[in-house]
Amino acid sequence: MNQRISLNTYRLRKEALAMRVFTANNLASAAEVTNQTAQDFLGALRQEDAHLLEVETLPSLKPGRRVHRYTLTPKGFARLATLNAPFNREINEEAFNKDPALQPKPVIAKQTRSSWRDKLETWLGKSLPEFQTFIDEGASGLLIKPGEAGAVRFGDRMCASCTQHIWTPDEVETAFQIIFNPLQHERFAKQGWTAYAHASEHYKPIEICAKLAAGRPVLELRFLPRQIPTFDDLHLPPLVDALSSEKTGLILVTGLSGSGKSGTIAAMIGNINTKKPGHITTIDEPIHYFHSSQQSFVEQRQIAIDIPDFSPAIEQALADRSTVLAVSDIPDRESFATILAAASRSLVFCRVSAPSAPDAIRKLFSLVPEAEQSGARARLAQSLKGIFCVAGLPNINGLGTVAATEVLGWRPEASEAILNPEKTSFLVEELRRVNAPVETMAASVEKLRVRGLISQETAECCEWIERSSVTRA
Repeated sequence: MNQRISLNTYRLRKEALAMRVFTANNLASAAEVTNQTAQDFLGALRQEDAHLLEVETLPSLKPGRRVHRYTLTPKGFARLATLNAPFNREINEEAFNKDPALQPKPVIAKQTRSSWRDKLETWLGKSLPEFQTFIDEGASGLLIKPGEAGAVRFGDRMCASCTQHIWTPDEVETAFQIIFNPLQHERFAKQGWTAYAHASEHYKPIEICAKLAAGRPVLELRFLPRQIPTFDDLHLPPLVDALSSEKTGLILVTGLSGSGKSGTIAAMIGNINTKKPGHITTIDEPIHYFHSSQQSFVEQRQIAIDIPDFSPAIEQALADRSTVLAVSDIPDRESFATILAAASRSLVFCRVSAPSAPDAIRKLFSLVPEAEQSGARARLAQSLKGIFCVAGLPNINGLGTVAATEVLGWRPEASEAILNPEKTSFLVEELRRVNAPVETMAASVEKLRVRGLISQETAECCEWIERSSVTRA
């Protein structure tokens, strides 16, 4: 007879085996127990045998507080697996005894069930042909809304009712169930959207996004570029190459949605990938550019596909000793703290949706409790290497956009602009004062105008907006 254990202990062992690398908070959340219960469990393991866990102390945003990251050693993995094995068998036996349909049969079943990806490929094979004419004409995306015919996107132009087929609510709901996994369903319910990129064997790379509208999912399929943009493609100044050649530190890439932040990060990752040996990890929701390993080894992980959320994904990248880390979002305080810790030994690129560099800094510190602000500001001032602000401007031919990029090389002498919230609005002025390398938005816009990529009117409008923002500051 097995010695009885609590359900919490069973869950903690099971989640520790699945995660391998975790903090007490991560483990408590996964096992659905209190943080103190997880701490007690880890303390008991270390007391039993110090070689079951490797422990690393991480910097914390809160002065005087230590954050420990635990790695389950091979010995620890074997120990927990052995401890849980009899209870796993007992649980399975109870299930078999209660349901005769689950009784094992002396026949080896063939693996005939289609995987989730196979089902998705089948759905694409049935759904894309009715859009094929528009795809051949260069459509960038397809929109499927309950009760309407399919719509097609060409760049910034949306064309409605492009198919004869009217999508019923049941068809869209069925598609949603096929396309997205249970973890994505949870994120959809929580945030009102979910998305991921699919590298199909038969079609172009595609991003599939579900948004909630009028209480029902609306699906959008966006075709992704096959080529990684270069610095020349994006008209980026040499300062970008210099900053992205750093070995450690944090580079923030800011701008509004659709401005070109993802393309800028992809260009930097691509540049590093072609020049340096190393380990590059990208963490996205969703992926916008697929990278193949060249000089560097590249791992691309998607939230809700490869890992549940940003914080454990960042911690895993640290455990893997990634030399370069690119993160598409900083959703919470814990992710922010882990990113600052990562910047001390890796080069970290982070995308922040904000219209300007000062707004991006304010947005990051909105994640941090007031009592921890001082320490967090000091650590950001110490970790920062640069801030890029990207703005999408109308192309001179009216087709699509071209990105103007403000590039701010960081200098610790300008730390007051971060340490003192009242001076954050004057970040660019502080950097100029200490002779930091700076490519202003005005200079970038003027270069685009001279090259004939944007109109005189667009350039003048940008100049007026910049003057207005300085006046308000």
